[in-house]
Amino acid sequence: MSIKSLPFFDTWRHLFFIFPFWATGAALFFHYISSVVKRESYQWIPYAVALLGLLPEIWWTLTTTPYQHVYFNQFVGGIAGANGRYDLDYYQTSNREMAQWLIKNAEKKT
Repeated sequence: MSIKSLPFFDTWRHLFFIFPFWATGAALFFHYISSVVKRESYQWIPYAVALLGLLPEIWWTLTTTPYQHVYFNQFVGGIAGANGRYDLDYYQTSNREMAQWLIKNAEKKT
């Protein structure tokens, strides 16, 4: 959901109400796929496929913490394509890191 000229309408929080329905639908679909596999020796396959599908997201979360929300995909051109068009750090997560860098690297003129 995005209204380009209004940065307060461009984040995930406006779709939280629909997330339980998506999660329920995904769980029902996974249950259906699992029930289609009748042979006991093959019942591990849907779980393996689900895990393989989640591995890129798990890796992304582990490697970008705490900046997951700053991600912009290839459709917008990544960070370079989003810069100037979208608010990159809406939640100001990087401010602490910036302040620590300034304290460490700023010249002392007192």
